[in-house]
Amino acid sequence: MDSIIRNLKLSQKFMLIAVIAMLLLAIPASMVVRSEMDLRDFAKQELSGIEPATDALKLIQLTQQHRGLSASVLAGNTAAADKHQSTQAEVTSAFAKAQASAASLGDAKLTATFTRMARQWSDLSGVIASKGVDGPQSFAQHTMLIREQLGALDDVANSSGIVLHPAASGYFLQTAVLNDLPQLTEALGELRGRGAVLLTRGAAAPEDKARMEALIELAQTRVDKVRKSLALAVEGNDPLQAAIAAPLAAMLSGTDDAFKLIHDKILSAEKLDMTAGSYFAALSTTIDQQYKLIDTSMGELDKELEQGVASANDHLIFMAVSIALLASLAAWIMWAIARTTTASVQLAAKLADAVAAGDLTTSVPDAGRDEIGLLLRSLGAMNAGLASVVSSVRANAESVAIASAQIAQGNQDLSGRTEQQASALQQTASSMEELSGTVKQNADNARQANQLAPTRRAWPSRAARWSLRWSTP
Repeated sequence: MDSIIRNLKLSQKFMLIAVIAMLLLAIPASMVVRSEMDLRDFAKQELSGIEPATDALKLIQLTQQHRGLSASVLAGNTAAADKHQSTQAEVTSAFAKAQASAASLGDAKLTATFTRMARQWSDLSGVIASKGVDGPQSFAQHTMLIREQLGALDDVANSSGIVLHPAASGYFLQTAVLNDLPQLTEALGELRGRGAVLLTRGAAAPEDKARMEALIELAQTRVDKVRKSLALAVEGNDPLQAAIAAPLAAMLSGTDDAFKLIHDKILSAEKLDMTAGSYFAALSTTIDQQYKLIDTSMGELDKELEQGVASANDHLIFMAVSIALLASLAAWIMWAIARTTTASVQLAAKLADAVAAGDLTTSVPDAGRDEIGLLLRSLGAMNAGLASVVSSVRANAESVAIASAQIAQGNQDLSGRTEQQASALQQTASSMEELSGTVKQNADNARQANQLAPTRRAWPSRAARWSLRWSTP
């Protein structure tokens, strides 16, 4: 492994480091993006539950109305027959719409629940049309069906994830809209149906009144839950509080009026003289106020969920763009570092090669304050020092060359003078040979003369003395 790394170019090493860094960045970045995508998908899933929940609430409302009308008609109130027929058609249409919207959630169990309830409704509407059941039986079967509808509404909230909404305002708002308020409407719906039957009869047994009082207690408990849930929902949310303030006040006031009406006209009345139609209309008005509050709250919940989807999309885009920008910035910085470092190292190698080739004229630009820059400055200083040394050596060599030339010229002059002196010596030697010959001749002549006159010794002449002096070694 070490040999492989050592054999890589510096640019390739930086590229290897960049790939590893990008992989390290990609893992947490993908996790963050995946988390944001999950939040966005969850927000979209929540939003997809608004339509099925709205259709389920409308179905519950119409079924509650049909329950009261059926009980009244079966009890002998023929005036409500037309309204009963039209409401029955509305319930059938509402079932078809609720089934279709629930199927859009892709929950097989929820779809099966709505299919089963539709069959139950078909059977119930058939026996009511043929008068195969009496009022109490119709009321009981309607109540069972409505309870299943309320359970299906809860399933819609669970399947879409609305019940798990992370924000406090949305969580308590959906609790009020999809749980507390429908339960309250059901309690009042039972009071409406049972009261209409009692008024149609014109008499209320003690057990009937006890059941009505229990329903009032249950309804009052539901009112308290609605009030608490909505108070928590609007806490710190002024727009929501402003939106639901009026329908909430109307609902609370209408519920109090309905409780008072039940006490006055049924529970405390000595004679049940209020018509079933008037009572049914009064309770229906109260229940309609609750559904108006439901509609307003559902609209606000829909807005909050849409804002949640938009916010999730914005967060996802922001995270994706931020990661892309950070990755681009990191890649650019890494590229810039690799480029400058590689260029600096190449410049150092070029300078070293130039010095090795004997070229000391290469200039070294400013390469920064990092270690490579310090190395280049040191190499530049070395290059300048070598240039100075070489320049000094060259100057000294030139001086030596000039001195050598001068010495050579002196030697030539000396050689010329030596040759002249040798020639003079040679001439002198020749002269000396001639002189020596002359001296020798004179000596011979002198001997001969001495031989002729041995007794006479004369002092040598001056020329003879010079000749004798030069001939003596």
